[in-house]
Amino acid sequence: MNRLKILKERVQVARDKAEQINDINQIRTFDWVLQEIAGIENDLKSKIERRTLNKKTIK
Repeated sequence: MNRLKILKERVQVARDKAEQINDINQIRTFDWVLQEIAGIENDLKSKIERRTLNKKTIK
């Protein structure tokens, strides 16, 4: 998750720079990448929650 957080921060910085120069194509691309990262984060959180629930039900 830490690497994902770092990646998200770097993409956000790049998006901000694209916004400063008003490059619409780059902004759209970075927005898409940020959405993909959010989806990956949600998937990982769900897997962690399921593992936690499975461990609790086994005990």
